[in-house]
Amino acid sequence: MTTKFSSLLRKNLSLLLTSLAAPSTFPAFCLPWSCWSASTPNASATRPLPPSSRLCPSFHPLTSRTTLSSSSTASCTVSGSTTAFSGAQLCPIAFKHSTSGPAREQIRPGRRRALPRRASHGPAAPSLRFLPKMVAVTTRPVAVDLLSVLETLQVDPQDSVRAVNVRAAVSFVTTTRDARRVHQSFTRAADDDSWRVRYAAAELCVPYLAAVREVISSGDEHATAAQAVLELMPAQFIALLDDGEPEVRGAAATALADFARLIPVPRVFDTLVPTVSAHARDAAEFVRTALATSVMKICPVGGAEGVDTHLRPVILALLGDECADVRLNIISNLGEVAHVAGAASFSDALLPAVFQLAEDNNWRVRRAVIRAVPDVAAQLGQEAFDERLASLCLAWLGDAVFAIREAAVENVQKLASIFGPAWTSRAVMPKISAMRSHPNYLHRMTGLLCCGALAEVLPAASVANDLVPIARRMAGDPVPNVRFAAARTLGKLAGIVDNGVVAGVIKPALMSLAEDADRDVSFFAAEALQASLPTAAA
Repeated sequence: MTTKFSSLLRKNLSLLLTSLAAPSTFPAFCLPWSCWSASTPNASATRPLPPSSRLCPSFHPLTSRTTLSSSSTASCTVSGSTTAFSGAQLCPIAFKHSTSGPAREQIRPGRRRALPRRASHGPAAPSLRFLPKMVAVTTRPVAVDLLSVLETLQVDPQDSVRAVNVRAAVSFVTTTRDARRVHQSFTRAADDDSWRVRYAAAELCVPYLAAVREVISSGDEHATAAQAVLELMPAQFIALLDDGEPEVRGAAATALADFARLIPVPRVFDTLVPTVSAHARDAAEFVRTALATSVMKICPVGGAEGVDTHLRPVILALLGDECADVRLNIISNLGEVAHVAGAASFSDALLPAVFQLAEDNNWRVRRAVIRAVPDVAAQLGQEAFDERLASLCLAWLGDAVFAIREAAVENVQKLASIFGPAWTSRAVMPKISAMRSHPNYLHRMTGLLCCGALAEVLPAASVANDLVPIARRMAGDPVPNVRFAAARTLGKLAGIVDNGVVAGVIKPALMSLAEDADRDVSFFAAEALQASLPTAAA
């Protein structure tokens, strides 16, 4: 019987799927098992849909024998290609097109019995991943009938079954709207003895709570019960944050910011933040790393008062963490905090910690600080920035790590666009001019990188007066690397300044470099000269 069933399934799979999508016809092979014989008509033949009394006995073996066991997989031909196909993939389609009439009443009890039966023996957990899809495509009455499956499997002796099963809670809430009944299964998962099940519940908190809020906003008969579930969720989430297993705490810490956006703001600072403060010194580094990102994303929820009163101690504690990734995640979102907290609060509370991290031994942390500076500068204003941060930003141009110097160049470019050409000429140009005579040729090349970056944000007059003379002088550098960098910079500046500067200053310098003894210098000079000729001719 198994061989005949597999053969018929391979032959008629595509026809079965088509018939499920169009229930007016049904393949001839979908008859009671007693009708299957060697004389079964060809797969292309169809007959009127048989009565439910004949259809359901045919479909039950399909769903019970090949659906819920990962070992019951047939090799099926679909559209001419042979693939490994599990009957579990038919379940969502079958439920979608069997949601009315007597057929539904017979299929549903059979499926309800099959799911718990398969979960009790065999590798059932992989197959249960189809349960959310099955629930999502059904109507509400069918989903309500399937709630007993969720409840049965949530007390299954296999923790892998319970962990996979709880992930269907979102689909059940969305389809049935019965948040109170579904929440009983979610509560069992959040309090489960197995950390894997609690981990699944922690990952599910945000989409589950979002589904509960949709039920509340609908205002139907389940809204009141859903509101009661919403009131219970913060305490359950805190329990997951306080879990004894670091993996569970890490999953909850990752979801913290999104969860905070779904509950009332007073509950965030009355219940969540005190727990977060306790975990700022968590023994697991990955928990603190996830917590650092979430804490910074919570700042917009509470506004300036929430940051200053509740979150500032947590941020300062994480800024001083011994783990570089924790410090990195805080610094990466520093600009957002500066925007929320305001210039005065940020300058007094957090800026001293930023100064310490600006000299961090980990270059990635220093780079994160540099990238956060433009947002901070916009909040501080030009006067406060010149007093507190300007010298630090210019010092980064001389860092020993190229990635830091590169980030410092981008930072100077953004600062020039924020504060304007007058500030750039006064604060930045003296530093770049001094770099022209630096004994290390790498720093001299950084000065040329600054010239090229600033040319993109400064007016043509500033480029001609401040940047072109610096690049022209560096064209005579004794190091070939600096000379070909100067050639490329001059070619870039030629497309910005007027023709008089190109013909009088840039073109003669490039022609001289085109005859350089170094092949790289002459190549880049000739390339820049060719690019600048149309500009000069125009």
